[in-house]
Amino acid sequence: GHVRGLGVCARPAASFDWVRRLLPPLGGRWLRCGIGPTSMQPKRAAHHFLITMATALAETVHAADAAGVDLAVLRDVLDAGPMASDVSRIKLDKLVRDDFTPQAAIRDVSTIARLVADQAASAGVDAPLMLRCVDLFEKAANSGCDTLDMIAVVKAFAAASVNSTCPVESANPNE
Repeated sequence: GHVRGLGVCARPAASFDWVRRLLPPLGGRWLRCGIGPTSMQPKRAAHHFLITMATALAETVHAADAAGVDLAVLRDVLDAGPMASDVSRIKLDKLVRDDFTPQAAIRDVSTIARLVADQAASAGVDAPLMLRCVDLFEKAANSGCDTLDMIAVVKAFAAASVNSTCPVESANPNE
């Protein structure tokens, strides 16, 4: 599956309008996120949601699989639910098929999760879900899953009860 892109551009309003006219060939939707050092804050805030959502999805699939739930049925239920999105559908499909080919590698998401947690801490906000995500992604990266897709964080749940190495040998399930 393919997710339609969303780009953020750090420009003053006047120059953003000019730049936005040049961006359509790159596809997707472009939003202005401000200027200067605060321009990354909206992107980090959006990543806060996306990272915790994907981690909850991985945990859900892990628990359902362990309970003997038919993952194809679970996928159909979640894909029709109120929190369904292009991202959740693609990541859920990857989980059901054990496809950990990277779209967003664990090592990159681990770094972004740390930046998101740091932003929350700097604002004096308690972010226990994000802190748990930071821990899980760091464990997954350090256990050899660093080049796999972020959804392979599901292996951090499995590794916690089995061993300390990534139980997936390749990002390509066909290898």
